[in-house]
Amino acid sequence: ASGAENRQEMLQKGVVKNVLPLLKAKDTRVQTEGIRVLSTLAIDPDGQIQIYNAKATPFLINLLPSSDPQVQAEAVRAVGNLAGHPSNQLKLVQDGVLTPLLTLLSSLHANVQRRAARAIANLATQADNVYKIVHAGGLLPLINLASQPSDNLRGEAARAIANLGVEPDVQYRIVQEGGLRVLIQMLASTHDFEVLLRASRALGNIAAHPSVAAAIISENGIRPLCDLAFEKELDLKFEAARAFANLSVEAENKGRMVQAGAIPALVHLLDVEDAEIQGYAARAIGNLALHGQNKLPIVQEG
Repeated sequence: ASGAENRQEMLQKGVVKNVLPLLKAKDTRVQTEGIRVLSTLAIDPDGQIQIYNAKATPFLINLLPSSDPQVQAEAVRAVGNLAGHPSNQLKLVQDGVLTPLLTLLSSLHANVQRRAARAIANLATQADNVYKIVHAGGLLPLINLASQPSDNLRGEAARAIANLGVEPDVQYRIVQEGGLRVLIQMLASTHDFEVLLRASRALGNIAAHPSVAAAIISENGIRPLCDLAFEKELDLKFEAARAFANLSVEAENKGRMVQAGAIPALVHLLDVEDAEIQGYAARAIGNLALHGQNKLPIVQEG
């Protein structure tokens, strides 16, 4: 039987209710094993719903501040898995999971930090949670994690920042907290696909804000986006094209984008056999062409 089939069978046998008492054990090894079972069962949507409905959240929240790093790591993994289901996301925050999760972003253990960032990224897919995360001071520790050299760590932090950056009121806050430079530096300092994807997605999201778009150009953010346009992976090309389209809206950016070398990358993206990528690239070129001095370099490149 597959792993998914085994997990489904365990759920049907009522394993969740049998495991919950283990989370109250005095022996941290017993706690760890109990949480690990819940984490595994919470990989699938059925498990995520059943575990939440079994009222496991208060047990897990109580274990997040545990002095045992293994218990912490498993508890935050379980919370992150539960937060993968849209119907749990608002309820988990209402249950009080946010404060201990944000505290764990400053843990001395990288594995705990990474899993906490992942959990917050999942929670941040809901707009109401985004504002609660930001108001609770979650932005700066995520940006600090995104500046770390570990691709595993900064990749999860970048995903969280990307989700937070969907909301217009948060986009410029990310710049104010120093997130823009971190994202641009991330793009320039890694070849890891997931990190590039998440950082470019975050950059594209916040570029929808007029003031952020100008800041991206000032911080030399065009060059790493141009590099992404020539990557082989379509997902990276897509994020580059989307970012260019957002950046090209404001009149003050049009000439600066051409000066920074965006036209060759955009022309290249027009030739990619993907309708969405072509659409974003065409939109960006159309926007740039509204600036009279850009028409000649666009014609020469095309």
